[in-house]
Amino acid sequence: DQTTKYIEEYTTRHKFDIERIKDENSGNVKRSIVAAYNDQFDDLVRDFKKGELYFDTNNQDYLQQLLDNIIASNPELKKDKINIHFSRATSPNAYSVGDGTLIVQMGLFSCLNNEAELVSVICHEVSHFKLNHRNASIKRHYENLYSKETRKEEREIVRMKYNKQKLAENFMKDIVYSRKNKS
Repeated sequence: DQTTKYIEEYTTRHKFDIERIKDENSGNVKRSIVAAYNDQFDDLVRDFKKGELYFDTNNQDYLQQLLDNIIASNPELKKDKINIHFSRATSPNAYSVGDGTLIVQMGLFSCLNNEAELVSVICHEVSHFKLNHRNASIKRHYENLYSKETRKEEREIVRMKYNKQKLAENFMKDIVYSRKNKS
């Protein structure tokens, strides 16, 4: 069945990504990036198995046709393995998983006025994939989290006599939200 086939292909890409991460990183950064990728992998596989992400011939063919037109108009995309899927999620969103998998949530259709807007959203997600935004963002986040500067600031907060909790809260908010603010 299509779900089993997709999960097998996704598993192969995931294993390749994990090996690349292990080759390119070390220490806490490597462990954290691997954990983030594994969590995403588990979530996506679970969503396919539960039917949250699904294969419906009509819907899948429609999305694939739109994606194929985008690829035909952009020859540099022809060498990439990009696939697109529907999600039953009701929130209006679409996203790139980072390995060429694009997800379009059903709730997005309530916000679209025409097919051109959907194509624009798909192009936007393809660009996230092509520019490696997701993967670079995860790496940047963990490099920042485990950087010398971060550890130095942590030590300074620990040495403070007053307002430790407030400083620590602000410091953690800055770390957590800096990734989102920069993306």
